[in-house]
Amino acid sequence: MEIIKVISIIIIITFFGCKASPDEEVSPYDFKSETNYLKGLELGAKLEKPLLLHFTGYACIGYNEFENDLITSKKIQDKLDKEFVTIQLYVDDGRKVSTTDTLGMYKTNLTEEGKERMRKARTIGDVNRIIETDLFKINSQPLYVITDSKGNVLVEPFGYTRSNRKYFLPKLNEGLRINSRKTRVR
Repeated sequence: MEIIKVISIIIIITFFGCKASPDEEVSPYDFKSETNYLKGLELGAKLEKPLLLHFTGYACIGYNEFENDLITSKKIQDKLDKEFVTIQLYVDDGRKVSTTDTLGMYKTNLTEEGKERMRKARTIGDVNRIIETDLFKINSQPLYVITDSKGNVLVEPFGYTRSNRKYFLPKLNEGLRINSRKTRVR
């Protein structure tokens, strides 16, 4: 009976366990990402790159999908590093929010209700959850949103991909194509 408990715990940790805290290293790979939405928007504008927003949680199976499968693909990792600004937004980040974390949120397309909720945000996770639910009208992790550097959605947001690189990579390419067309039109 004890062995069944041990096996059950291993299965639960394997399938549902995620990174334990925001203080741990984000990735064992040479993967660049931002964890602040406003800084990511700014970086995207500066580099003239689209954004991949990855809404996740430390207690989320989607983190494992992204960390242990999707970005282990050299093609995906290279595409994200070279052609996107990747922003990982943890909706359960318990660190206290500071004024600088929300100061520029008035520049985004938050609704009045979202702005009010933002004023009441106490943690970085609260801020990220408000961004996800107010700007993209979805509350699900993982959630992948590809936007231009102004925060305009380029590709329909999508969630858990069942670690399917053949689904994920074309979404990235679609975002790049649409962003490129928008950039040429300017």
